[in-house]
Amino acid sequence: MDRIPLAKPFWDEECEKAAIAALSSGRWVKGPQAKNFGEEFAKWCGAAAAVPCQSGSAALWAAMRLLGIGPGDEVIVPGMTFIATATSVSLVGATPIFADIEPDYWCICPDDVEAKITDKTKAVIGVHIFGQPFSSRLREICDKHGIALVEDAAQAHGASLNGIKAGAIG
Repeated sequence: MDRIPLAKPFWDEECEKAAIAALSSGRWVKGPQAKNFGEEFAKWCGAAAAVPCQSGSAALWAAMRLLGIGPGDEVIVPGMTFIATATSVSLVGATPIFADIEPDYWCICPDDVEAKITDKTKAVIGVHIFGQPFSSRLREICDKHGIALVEDAAQAHGASLNGIKAGAIG
């Protein structure tokens, strides 16, 4: 049976040379290529900083740790997303609270997020999914309630909301 590929990897000669240089350097963690990538990616996103991680899952876990989220805390997450969104919360001992998504563009529903905020809520993880940025109301709601907004932009690099690129909103 012939299969239709979901996605075909693409790279050009420049990418291949850069990958070989990074691999050949022996500095796979915290090396100059990773530092340069973080700086360039932050600049491209319009963010203050970017920390390269080995996966989006690791990045979400790191965000939970950096925010001091732990046992007894709640973090609101979308009901439809990759499992790492919720497991990043569970791995630090906090409780993921699932919010509905918008039926038209599959991102977390701001109205449902606001309805689920309690005194235990420490953050919301907004996922820009399938290239769609989440609603700007999410930032407003988090600011209003004094809670952190963590962005998962792994599926929407380059997408923008009101002129701000995904990854620089939260």
